[in-house]
Amino acid sequence: MHQLYTKPFIYFWFASALTILTGYTLFTKIHSQKLVFNFQENYFVISNIEFNIFIGYILACIGLIYYIHSIFKITLFKYLTISHTLLTLGCLIVYFLSPMFLLGEKKNFPLFDNETSIDHFIIIIGSIATLVQLILISNSIISSIKCLRQKIKL
Repeated sequence: MHQLYTKPFIYFWFASALTILTGYTLFTKIHSQKLVFNFQENYFVISNIEFNIFIGYILACIGLIYYIHSIFKITLFKYLTISHTLLTLGCLIVYFLSPMFLLGEKKNFPLFDNETSIDHFIIIIGSIATLVQLILISNSIISSIKCLRQKIKL
């Protein structure tokens, strides 16, 4: 648990590499499928490979933010860092496990009865993951201000 607090960038970079790797290799059944996002009168169609690569880059950027804090020795709040890391990686795990319910032999999982349900589910998971990033932003800003104030007083 100590490494989860002191070096969360390792977890994010590992998750990023794993996400990009699975975007290219695994889930071959869903590569041909597309995610369809309907915003008002517009439809946005994104392939699953591109979406996985985008998630991988986002995770790498989050890891870079934590790494920069580590280099500049900015002490982040312990519980905010742990909760952000666990919630973000939890959303990632739920995202990768969701196609199992859609593509299984028995499609008796009522959440994914039609094809648009998986898109709605992914939008919900993405919204939760986006809201969780507010923890990182607030933790980063407050810790940076706190560290800057301590350096100015010295």
